[in-house]
Amino acid sequence: MQFEALRLYSPLSHLQRETDIPQTVTIGDKTVTIPAGVKIFINNQAIQCSPALWGSDALEFRPNRWIKLDPSTGEETILSPEKGAFMPWSAGPRVCPGMKMAQVEFVAVFATLMKTCRVEPALLSGENLEQAQRRLLDVMLDSQNRLSLQMNRPKDVILKWTLRN
Repeated sequence: MQFEALRLYSPLSHLQRETDIPQTVTIGDKTVTIPAGVKIFINNQAIQCSPALWGSDALEFRPNRWIKLDPSTGEETILSPEKGAFMPWSAGPRVCPGMKMAQVEFVAVFATLMKTCRVEPALLSGENLEQAQRRLLDVMLDSQNRLSLQMNRPKDVILKWTLRN
């Protein structure tokens, strides 16, 4: 779930790099040489939502896209996307130094919460569960990167936590 959330709602909207030597890039049938010293901005969100890399459902939240099931053993493994297709923490020597800590913390918090609680949308007056889920999805889609990803209407997200039996 965390990889899919990071894919669609990346904390980094773009990455900046600078060429240290001339780079030759081919896009379609056109080849361009980028001189040394040029700053390049990589649109991380466009890459991570690209149908060419992620399929026709690239804009859908589908956590199971990260799981490969071995039909003979029933064993599940986490898939690794192709290099450069998933960079919510940056990549290479400039990868976020807090990446591993944040991933462990995310899993620990959610595992602790989900062990004892269920979470679902709090229904507004006259609203059914499907309408509430659609409302929350609309709020998520109305997010933007400032310094980091921020919802424009966070007060519209009302959740109900209940203890599991």
